[in-house]
Amino acid sequence: FQEKLEESREATEEPPEAGCDSEAEYEELEPRLKYHRVGQGNTDLPRILDKDFITCLAVHSKFICVGTNWGNIYILDHMGNNIQGRSLSGHSTTVNQISVDEKGEYLASCSMDERVIIHNLFNKKTYSTLKLDKPVYAVAISPNFAATQSYVTGDDRLILVEPGFIKKQHRVLAEARPNCGAIRCIVWANSLVVWGTEEGVRAYCLVERRSLTSLPRPATETDRTAAFIQV
Repeated sequence: FQEKLEESREATEEPPEAGCDSEAEYEELEPRLKYHRVGQGNTDLPRILDKDFITCLAVHSKFICVGTNWGNIYILDHMGNNIQGRSLSGHSTTVNQISVDEKGEYLASCSMDERVIIHNLFNKKTYSTLKLDKPVYAVAISPNFAATQSYVTGDDRLILVEPGFIKKQHRVLAEARPNCGAIRCIVWANSLVVWGTEEGVRAYCLVERRSLTSLPRPATETDRTAAFIQV
């Protein structure tokens, strides 16, 4: 009798409707990520954070680079251990951005001390230092730096630094618009350089030597309220 009752119940139940509202389908599409907290256990990261704090970082498949408020850069493994056993020096104050080439051989960093430093991670030495006339908020190293020797810096200008006949050439690719703040972040991938300001995100093609697109920053409630008050 119980078996007949279950068969009757299954026959009368309607299958769930397919579509984007289906809970089962949503659960299947939901990404499942494995993660762990860096610095757990007896690692170096907690000891670093006891005397300093992180202002920026860059993640590579081989390691993690951490920049700090006191101008230090640490090369950690993915568990939080200091690979080189020390910090990369060169900056006297806050590190704003770190960029690593594709092979993990060179690292570029920029700081409020108006300097951009290129480190050779193989011999643990400073490869080159560039002193500018204002704080540098962003930097992106060429993905193939060993061949191109180029990188991009950002303050209120986007500047491409590349080899010249005698010395490095500085080419201004773009300038931040008035009242939009400085360039805060740069990413270099293939022939594209993408950077962000308070205004939004813009992209530049190094092959065609021109800006490609501009994505405005999404309006917030504060922005809409300010616009309403001005009207």
